Amino acid sequence: MASAGDIHRAKNGKAAWNAWATTERQASRATAVDFSGMQGEATDFAGFDFPGPANFRNAVFAEPASFSGATFRGDALFSGAIFHADVSIDRVSFERDVDFRRVQFKKHAYLVHDGFRGFVSFEGAKSENLALSGSDFHSEANFDRAWFNYSEFTGVTFKHSLTRFNGVVFERVPDFRAVTFKAPPLIQGIDVRYAKYSGPKFWRRWALCAAGEDDAAKFRRLKQLASDWRDHERELEFFAKELRAKRFHETRGCGAILLNLAYGGPSNFGRSVARPVCWLVLLTLFAAVPTVLQHWPRWEAMTGRIEPALVLSATDAALLLGSDKWGIRGDACDALYGAKCNFSLGVGILAYAQSAVSLFLLFLVGLGLRNRFRTGSA
Repeated sequence: MASAGDIHRAKNGKAAWNAWATTERQASRATAVDFSGMQGEATDFAGFDFPGPANFRNAVFAEPASFSGATFRGDALFSGAIFHADVSIDRVSFERDVDFRRVQFKKHAYLVHDGFRGFVSFEGAKSENLALSGSDFHSEANFDRAWFNYSEFTGVTFKHSLTRFNGVVFERVPDFRAVTFKAPPLIQGIDVRYAKYSGPKFWRRWALCAAGEDDAAKFRRLKQLASDWRDHERELEFFAKELRAKRFHETRGCGAILLNLAYGGPSNFGRSVARPVCWLVLLTLFAAVPTVLQHWPRWEAMTGRIEPALVLSATDAALLLGSDKWGIRGDACDALYGAKCNFSLGVGILAYAQSAVSLFLLFLVGLGLRNRFRTGSA
């Protein structure tokens, strides 16, 4: 439980606290202070000098809290703490280990330009709006299984070779631009989601899945990091999300947006083989329907045309594949249109359109296979 003496000393203000801390340091005493489990008694620790371990475990901060410019000379222990309002932990010097495990930042957490010299753990932390911009991590950093809504890591430097983001959930695209890693971090199970968009469901799915204007740039940075990590699956994922996020922001114009949609829908931006195959099969079946229905509603005449119509549609879908199909195609034409095989204008236009779309879908199948079996990054 929190120490009544420590709480009373903190309420006397920074000058009185630091005078006591200076006395403790001059006496070479790394005196521990205990604010664990406190319920909002003292929330202004700006500029405080903590001479030894500082225990804020399970503390509840109901009002805005400030640790701006503070110095933690011993371990800083915040595990299980809950910040219901904004908290400023900027320009803080953490000289030993920092424990933010399971901490909850329910509003804005401002941890910019901090110096973390010891081991830092945000494992299992939850943050609604976290800013770590410009901070330096000199030792191991652990963010495993944390949950972030808004998060900004711009300009952060991770100077240790072990940085972990395993199982982290980012509800919105994190900003890792200008972040420096000494070695690629561990990112197994990382989940980067889109920003929530409150518009119509059609646009939410197909157009503005990432509503922020700079989300594409953030995904571009994540894609670059995935390339450094040699994580090809993540690289493809972030590339797909980057292209989707560019719609109506970086990608403008009807033609460019239609190409973006055509690439994304049928193949998930080159990540799926099953999708273009299914579209190809459906297109082949659909293209055979008008030929079969030419004798509607005479069922006997229609059933006799199903097989040759499917054969003809299949050969239209694969005009550039195989050399033995021309005989089969000729037999199908004879069965449908007679020896002269005179196509109507509509049937001819449909066949050319089918061939063009099928060629595009076959290209997507090949691209998906290439991406599926690609082992390295460019």
